[in-house]
Amino acid sequence: MKLIKKKAEFVGYVVLYCGRFPEWRCPDKDCGMSVMEEYKCCPYCGRRLKFDKSSAELN
Repeated sequence: MKLIKKKAEFVGYVVLYCGRFPEWRCPDKDCGMSVMEEYKCCPYCGRRLKFDKSSAELN
C-alpha cells in the first residue's frame, strides 16, 4: 500500500517570547491535529505530510 503525501494546512503563527513559529494542521479530515514542520508523518493518524512553505510566507 502506497501512502500518498498531502499538504499540511497552514493555520497561522504561534507567538512566544522568543519569536513566532508557524502552526500546521494535519490534512486528514478525521484527524486535524496540530503538527510541526519536523514531522514526516502525523504522530496521531500516520498520514504522510508535506509542507507548502510559500503559504506560510504569504501571511
